Amino acid sequence: MQLILPSGQEIEVVSWALTGPNGLATVVQSGNVDSQSLGVSFLVGGIPAASGYSITLSGTATDGSVTCTGAAQFNVAARTTTDVSVELACSVATGGSRVTLVNGTAFDCAGTSGIAASPTETTVGHSVSLHGLATGPAPAALTYQWSAPTGTFDQPTAATSNFECASAGPVTVTLVVGDGPVPSGQSCSSAIDTATAVITCDAVPPSDAGAPGDGGVDAGQDGGGPAAPVPATPPGAVAALCAALFAIGSWASRRRSVGS
Repeated sequence: MQLILPSGQEIEVVSWALTGPNGLATVVQSGNVDSQSLGVSFLVGGIPAASGYSITLSGTATDGSVTCTGAAQFNVAARTTTDVSVELACSVATGGSRVTLVNGTAFDCAGTSGIAASPTETTVGHSVSLHGLATGPAPAALTYQWSAPTGTFDQPTAATSNFECASAGPVTVTLVVGDGPVPSGQSCSSAIDTATAVITCDAVPPSDAGAPGDGGVDAGQDGGGPAAPVPATPPGAVAALCAALFAIGSWASRRRSVGS
């Protein structure tokens, strides 16, 4: 175990607890190990030969900024010494973590504190702005990966990306952050490096047919078809019509006079 972490923190005391056998949680032995070197190793004697033992290690940096924990299972055979390697995950105060293996190799895990979205509701065909919040031991190596069951991202591997709605309904967008390569067979905690947010995608509203001033059909017109054009009346016909109406009116007036 690296008791002096790459970022400079020091872990002076490692606590351990041995439980089992056969997967039982009963503590068989426990203790603390002090170290003034770059690593720590110790022997535990008097363990009955059996299978299903587990040992847990933990330690906290002297400044309180880092806490490391790890566990491993092993079996004990009679009259032999069993070597046990424990992988320790060291969480830092920023939310990221550094995982350190017993042999001294290490890999970084990023942590995310959430997703910022503006707005959180839009219509299909429009987009929202997303921003991922992430921290890690090596900030320059942070990576981002956006995904969603529907819709598209203009920059799916950037900290800031625009998500466009493709279908109506709520859509869960997911962000996974990283901090450099992870060795084969190892992984970071999804509870730390993954965040989600729900975007509401509304259906595009239908056009307002029939609204005043938009060229739509009058609400009182039958059949829903366009209104029949009104033929233009020639100016001469209008004058003739007015003269005829005047003549009829004069004749009716004279007839009333004679009758009276």
